[in-house]
Amino acid sequence: MEADYLVRLFTVVAVLLGIGNTVMVWLQRGNRVLTARVDKQETKLIEHDRRIQAVEDGMRHLPTKDDLNEIASQVTRLETEVSIMSRVVNRIDEFLRNRP
Repeated sequence: MEADYLVRLFTVVAVLLGIGNTVMVWLQRGNRVLTARVDKQETKLIEHDRRIQAVEDGMRHLPTKDDLNEIASQVTRLETEVSIMSRVVNRIDEFLRNRP
């Protein structure tokens, strides 16, 4: 009787383990799809990170706001100097043309 009881007990345990295994595989099936999607998004994120790094590296060599303001003030000073020189050259030209 004890052997018959053990056989039935092992049979029940084996059936329960089989059912539990089937449920676990069924539940993890969705996890595989999710893992694949996460891996794909991680790859995209790495690509975007590399692109952003490339843009940031390129921006280090561009002039800053202060640099552009300095250039603008230098151009203004240069325009003033050219304007003064133009007036001087015109006066010299007039003088030379009106000379007897």
